[in-house]
Amino acid sequence: MFRDAQPQDRAEFLRLFEEYVEELKLYGGEMEPDLDTLRSARSLFDSYVDGALPGVCVLFDPPGEGLQGFTLVGAESGNPVFPKRKFGKLAIAWAIYLQPKWRKRNVAQSIWVNTGKKLVALRFDTLMGDILVENKVSQAACAGVGWEPHSVNYVRDLREWDHGSGR
Repeated sequence: MFRDAQPQDRAEFLRLFEEYVEELKLYGGEMEPDLDTLRSARSLFDSYVDGALPGVCVLFDPPGEGLQGFTLVGAESGNPVFPKRKFGKLAIAWAIYLQPKWRKRNVAQSIWVNTGKKLVALRFDTLMGDILVENKVSQAACAGVGWEPHSVNYVRDLREWDHGSGR
């Protein structure tokens, strides 16, 4: 049911990634489903699949259903901004997506357990990712496998800022 992505999975992965980005908009997500976003996702996918960067793309591929979900997790591209952290070697959870019919069925927890084992084998020490505040299903799935809240991201759209009043 879970397997490592292969180069020939790229088109199906990108189809699911587009669904993921569209769904994030429901929760206030900031990514746009445009060519630049898909190029970035493709670049991470290719880098993890071919081993250019340490990371994994684990696919959820139940028999007879086709690809139904994925995780995309691993190192930052290039040099990390802050290479020495108390967390040790950090894996970034860029994305997890499951098609809706598989949610609330412990599939998310299972794909995270599978992904986590692969990250340990790659000698990562910590897994970190962002979950949108309104995405309660993802929060519950991550909590179910031991993720703990760590920080809160605040966002300010500078394009709409009245610089005189600060609001």
